[in-house]
Amino acid sequence: MKRNLFLSFFLFSGIGLIAQEIDISKFVLPEYKRSALEFNFSSSNSGNLSKTKEDTGSISYKSQSVSTGNSGYINFSRISNNLKYQGNISTSLELGIPSLSKSWNKHTMVELENSTRRYSFGFDFTSANRFYSSKKKYFEIDPTIVINNSSYRHFSEAFYTDPASNYNNLIKNSDLNLNLESDFRVGVGRVEPVEDMRQVLYILEDLKTAGRLKRELSQEETIQLAEKLAVLKNKRFLDSRLRLIEETIEIEKILSEMDLITEYDALFFATVNDYWSMAPNPGRSSGKRISLGVKPSYNSSQYKNYTELQEFSPDTITSDEYLNLENGFRVNFSAFYENYKPLDFTTVRL
Repeated sequence: MKRNLFLSFFLFSGIGLIAQEIDISKFVLPEYKRSALEFNFSSSNSGNLSKTKEDTGSISYKSQSVSTGNSGYINFSRISNNLKYQGNISTSLELGIPSLSKSWNKHTMVELENSTRRYSFGFDFTSANRFYSSKKKYFEIDPTIVINNSSYRHFSEAFYTDPASNYNNLIKNSDLNLNLESDFRVGVGRVEPVEDMRQVLYILEDLKTAGRLKRELSQEETIQLAEKLAVLKNKRFLDSRLRLIEETIEIEKILSEMDLITEYDALFFATVNDYWSMAPNPGRSSGKRISLGVKPSYNSSQYKNYTELQEFSPDTITSDEYLNLENGFRVNFSAFYENYKPLDFTTVRL
């Protein structure tokens, strides 16, 4: 045993292992509710005008075009956790505001005109809701709604010097898809999100490496710190920049009250800022669940297409229409066993 220790310190000079191990599975997230609302808007508009004429003056070409395209996106999400309820909601709305494009091309022999209009709409709602009747037993319902709709219209005309060759062409199509489903489950067990605890351990480890941590924290102190920082994440802010400033100030205050930091300098704040901003993801979980469930679902899709060609020599109209409808209903039965075991975190000092 003494020989092994001697070899260890000989081979790894300057490195000492701290026996303190933090069991992440002991962390239970405080009651919380986190919400986020996101808006996005994009716009793209353009126009063009060009003219060409040969020296002889016998052939000329003129082109004009204009297009507009705008879209908006809204997303809302919420995550909740307490003794009686675990759940999340995510819903998004995407709207492609009718985009238009028109072009005119005039040649000595023919004049062409094209116009196109597009529209799109998308709605998505997903939710998971786990209601606990006791510490371990629960009932779960997870509804999902997805709606997608788009339409397209293109119209073109051609005017020749010989009117008998004139024509116009119309193309229209639309697509609608609907998906409805919900998972109903009964189960036993509980899984806790522990990414906040993991993030705290990252911060402490890096502060220790930087020589800014006074001492080792016990299991209880580490959990207490993780709980305080988890609560801090739930505060509401309208400005992400101001949010980061206030969170950093609050973290410094919490660590100061626990008398953990040797020096509050640029290295300390850079370390906290880096791990607080960049290390909250991916999610981590701890616990076990077993459940039985049934999921009924309904799917519907509808596609329409219409084309029309009008010719003037002779004066004829040719059209074609296509419609495709699909509907389906199904029920799935399932049994789940989930086991999440985070790795123990052993600190290392250089």
